Amino acid sequence: MQGNWSRLEPIFIGSDDIKLQLPEQAKRFENIDSQFKGLCMEAAEDVNVVNMCSVENRLKLLQDFQLEIEICEKSLKEYLGEKQKIFPRFYFASEQALLDILSNGNNPEIVDNYVGALFDGMKNL
Repeated sequence: MQGNWSRLEPIFIGSDDIKLQLPEQAKRFENIDSQFKGLCMEAAEDVNVVNMCSVENRLKLLQDFQLEIEICEKSLKEYLGEKQKIFPRFYFASEQALLDILSNGNNPEIVDNYVGALFDGMKNL
């Protein structure tokens, strides 16, 4: 759960484009984010692992977080799939590169880093 959260956190929290395109999922992720960070703060205060793991319904809470994150991830993949259908060259970019391109559409210097992956024989514009 933590691995998925850390991978998606900069996408749903840091990207204004994703917040605009997937507002419901961004809101869902923000809720998970705040709850998970609160849980991490609790864990930092009580360094006894047994105490932290013994809290009633802790496992259920983490499993619920994981289910919510999977819903966000599925919506994100569908969004990226739609962008790839619109512009097939996006199929040549990795998921992370595509997210970076779409999140920084108004920043040509960052998008320029990916031109070589999208178009053969081109290094930059």
